[in-house]
Amino acid sequence: MRKFANYLVIILAAVFVSSGTVFAADGLKIGIVDVQKILMESDAGKEAQAKISGQGKDMEGKLKTQGESIEALQKNLEKEKLVMSPEQFETKQREVRTKVINFKDQQRNFMEDLKKMEAKALSEIRDDILSVIDEIGKSEGYNMVLERRDVLYFQADKDITPQVITAYNKKYASKKK
Repeated sequence: MRKFANYLVIILAAVFVSSGTVFAADGLKIGIVDVQKILMESDAGKEAQAKISGQGKDMEGKLKTQGESIEALQKNLEKEKLVMSPEQFETKQREVRTKVINFKDQQRNFMEDLKKMEAKALSEIRDDILSVIDEIGKSEGYNMVLERRDVLYFQADKDITPQVITAYNKKYASKKK
């Protein structure tokens, strides 16, 4: 009889715990945000992309000009090879090699600068986006807001990305003034 009473208590406890979990799940409000989409579609994201793209094109233009100059030097060196002394040829060849090394260094530095610029812009935007998500989460009564890339499935009505983009664009516009 005593065993029966223990089993009954355990079964009743399990029923109460599981029913409490079900009731708690009904009151849970979860939002989903696609941060990558916000970065691509928000005004600040578009502006940062344009700025980075412009810098990249400027750097690419400078590198192209330098590369063409080095190619011309190499062609001239090959043409004049027969009329130069071996010492002159060696000196000119060394100069071209130095220019090629400098060109590759500059190319690497440009890429690093571009990556740093991109990381800085994205970091600033991301911080602003997180504050907007926090504001929306509190004002709309969300218990949790998850990033889209970490969620395998969600109902489309849980996506608050458009709302975040609108709020972020307003915040960005007022911040710019």
